[in-house]
Amino acid sequence: MDRGGGNKRREIRTVDRRWQQLQRGGVLGILWKVDAPSRQKLEELKEEVRLMVLHSSSLPLLQRLGLIDAIQCLGISYYFEAEISHVLHQIHGNYDHCVGSCSNNLHTIALLFRLLRDEGFFIYPGNTPSHMSLAWILVVKAFTTSHLKAAINEGIISSSSLLEHVKYALNRPIRKDFIRLHTRHYFPIYKQDRSHIEALLNFAALDFNILLAMHQEELNQITLEGKDLFSWGDIEHINALPGPMKTIFYTLLDLVRETSESIQGKPYVAQYVKQEYRNLVPNAHSIEGKWIHGGCLPPVEEYMVVALVSAGITWFPILYYVGMAITTQATFDWVRTHPKICKASAIICRLLDDLAPYQHEEAHAATATKCYMKQYKLSEEEARAILKRQVKDAWKDINEGLLEQNMSSVSKPLLMVLLNHARANVLFNQDGDWYSDPYPYGDCVSSLLIDPVAV
Repeated sequence: MDRGGGNKRREIRTVDRRWQQLQRGGVLGILWKVDAPSRQKLEELKEEVRLMVLHSSSLPLLQRLGLIDAIQCLGISYYFEAEISHVLHQIHGNYDHCVGSCSNNLHTIALLFRLLRDEGFFIYPGNTPSHMSLAWILVVKAFTTSHLKAAINEGIISSSSLLEHVKYALNRPIRKDFIRLHTRHYFPIYKQDRSHIEALLNFAALDFNILLAMHQEELNQITLEGKDLFSWGDIEHINALPGPMKTIFYTLLDLVRETSESIQGKPYVAQYVKQEYRNLVPNAHSIEGKWIHGGCLPPVEEYMVVALVSAGITWFPILYYVGMAITTQATFDWVRTHPKICKASAIICRLLDDLAPYQHEEAHAATATKCYMKQYKLSEEEARAILKRQVKDAWKDINEGLLEQNMSSVSKPLLMVLLNHARANVLFNQDGDWYSDPYPYGDCVSSLLIDPVAV
């Protein structure tokens, strides 16, 4: 008897029933009413938190860093980007003094390092020389990870909330985790922290619930209303596509047309999407289809060229950037140069997908694992080890790309899109293959779209 499978099915049925209840009852009236008093309270708390950040220069370094860290972990930093950037620039301007004042406090040093690097500063841990920085970071990471795992196994951590936090951090590090999922996990941890700031916690919870209600309303409208999007234009070469692909293509183009028309002065957007779709479907996907039907396992280099296109090395960034007001034509041209951070995001997408356990595709589709095994006469375990190292290297390239935000014409929000794309694929493939087996992710859906945070 498949007890695990039965539990999964019961879990997803529960989520389905709750979502259907939301649709029947009207989402806003069931879980969270976004009324005028709620919005007024949100504005009052937002101003209170903003003043906390602005006046934090009088606080000790660890408290300043802790405030910023809590704001980010609670998912409300997007309200205070300018204020947080100002504080971090102040700290960076006095970096040597800050490091000297906390040289014996590893927690402060680590937090200082992470927050400044996230802001795009090329700084190194403590006073480590730059040529030693990467090796030093890898050593510290390995040391920390091994000791945290040992602490779990040996039962050294007595606090249940801290134990849960450590387990979560090892499984989903901040850099690789969805912001909203990390926020949902962080709420009870921050609430149990004796030094937590009540106004900060209340503001974050209220903001989370208001945004959750907005998402419910949007999904409700999409589900209940729908509309016919198949009315736009004569598209070259599209008649050769199978029926389902035509439907997808016309739907996407109609959506892009509506979006691009709503952004004044950007008539070029749709043309970029058309071109990239032609590269994706008639080229990459058709080649992969021939590999499947011909039982072909190409050389690794040939496979990766095609696989990165099908993984959306340019398609996904361009599609994401369509609705962003800060994008220009230069942004789309930049994507087409295949910058390192775009390539790294696509490598993570493709290789994590190839490493995930498949239920129906694996017997027929070419994967990087199979190509390595054939070309270099490797075992599956050896091939998978190579791919995992390549994924790690791709994460290093993403980190390097994000550090260029202060020296590049490409702004941080645009770079964050590429990071979030990689994060999505970590989530989809971490505990299996979400595409073919969505059952384990019922809790994610519930925590992001159904269950409000208790205030």
